[in-house]
Amino acid sequence: MATWEPCSVRVDCPFCGEGKRTETHWHRIADFIACICLKERSDRYERACEESHKVGLCSFIQFYRAVKNPDLKTDVNIWNSHQAVARHALSLHAKRLIILEDDFQFRRTTLPLTQIEQDVSNLDAYYPSWDIYYLGHFPLLSIPAFPPIRRVWSQCAHALVMNDCMIQRLSSLAPKYIQTFSSVFGNGIDCYFMLQSKTFAPDKILCVQHESPNDHRKASWIDYAITHGWCYDFANSLSRFIPFLFVLVVFLLLNKKHNKESRNTRKQQQICPSPR
Repeated sequence: MATWEPCSVRVDCPFCGEGKRTETHWHRIADFIACICLKERSDRYERACEESHKVGLCSFIQFYRAVKNPDLKTDVNIWNSHQAVARHALSLHAKRLIILEDDFQFRRTTLPLTQIEQDVSNLDAYYPSWDIYYLGHFPLLSIPAFPPIRRVWSQCAHALVMNDCMIQRLSSLAPKYIQTFSSVFGNGIDCYFMLQSKTFAPDKILCVQHESPNDHRKASWIDYAITHGWCYDFANSLSRFIPFLFVLVVFLLLNKKHNKESRNTRKQQQICPSPR
């Protein structure tokens, strides 16, 4: 049976150690912070706790120790864990929720938490019904929203802030819908997030995934890509050029069509010259 566990306490931690309470902004960014971690992966739990101590999450984060159902596809198990976290946050009346996967790794210990807090506040102002603000993701396409926020369509959603409307939507999905969606799209929950209409991210990717044996697939080039920061940076840069590339291709196709029509018109004029 799945259970909830707090982060392990470390005596010398400046955030949760004895008599030490260094101020952080995590509680201003989200009402509830959860990390999904299989019960059988104590190694990942310990590593995630260590990472939480580095960035001040340790006083706020709760670990959802999921139990894998062998009768279900891995993608459905992942989806069910995210849904269980969303439902728990909903029961606590959380308006914003941070969901982390247990291999999260922030790119530096000093995070721009005040900037993240400001970004989320700006989203509330400009896009009141926003769905997701990614802290860590693998962008496939992005367009400017407002500085320094971009509208994105992404995979590898290993660290994100979820708004209340998205929490409710994810909580209410029926098991049949989840199984059908997962069988059609394969990598279920990431694709579901990508297809939402209002997903955003900061200009720079703040969180990547550390190298660790994968729970649901054999090691491949994908694992190499998602555990190296430069791959995220490359994808982030490339995602910005795709819209311009699309516009360029459309322009070239239209120009080609126009030139073809012009040549046909000239040929018609040569065959049937207009009377003088």
